[in-house]
Amino acid sequence: MFFQDKYKIIEFCKIVTPLEGEFFLIKDCFKVLYDFILQSIDKPTSLSFAYNYGRKVWKTKEGFLKAINSLENKDVVNIMAYFNDNRSENYFIINNPIMNLEHPPNLSSISLEIIIDKKYFDKTLVNQLIHNMNDVYSFDYGYINDYRKKQKESKNNSVLEQKWIFHSMGVKEGYIKNVYEYNILNNTQIDQPIIKELIKENIGGIVKLNDQLTIWRLDKSELKVAQKRLNQSQYVIVNTKNPDLFLETEDAKRFRKLMELK
Repeated sequence: MFFQDKYKIIEFCKIVTPLEGEFFLIKDCFKVLYDFILQSIDKPTSLSFAYNYGRKVWKTKEGFLKAINSLENKDVVNIMAYFNDNRSENYFIINNPIMNLEHPPNLSSISLEIIIDKKYFDKTLVNQLIHNMNDVYSFDYGYINDYRKKQKESKNNSVLEQKWIFHSMGVKEGYIKNVYEYNILNNTQIDQPIIKELIKENIGGIVKLNDQLTIWRLDKSELKVAQKRLNQSQYVIVNTKNPDLFLETEDAKRFRKLMELK
């Protein structure tokens, strides 16, 4: 059973080595996301903050920042922030899992995920968020799409998420998680044969963010065309239609070997 389909998901991803994970500016990213949410929602009825998977919860930004500012960036591996009103639950989560492992893999993915009610989704603020986040984070990939909040995590969704976790380095070699309403793509993804062909056919519009990233935006009809074409290729990591097309590639095996736990 699903709640009303009334949310947007915004996700940013960066692939890092253990050393790069140590220097991730998680506190700076928190400030960017916090400012975005407060500009979007204005006056949430309740706030709550936690770090390192919720050992303690703070109800004010000031108290939370005092707690995490006493720590080095590498000692804060996870931040959760909730901004609720009377009718919706909005939040963001920042994860740097490689810093939480005694024997880390060669590569891991830092993720920043925002879930926000559609009524607060302002395109101008979102575009500014993308620019601001890239200034402090220099991410490798991102996307924005509709999101359904589920009452209970299904086994299938868990399997799909595991597939993404252990293969996400593919975004630096032309692969994508899936195709969405907004796709924030690096140069290897833009030059990937299927996406390059779709853009040449004027499927969707592109906006150059900087020398490394391009936003590829699709309306609903264009999204269906892109999904059909890409789901018949090897380039979709979380391919619910034809999962084996990616998993049977040598690249998929190599990605998993580099990203799985030691």
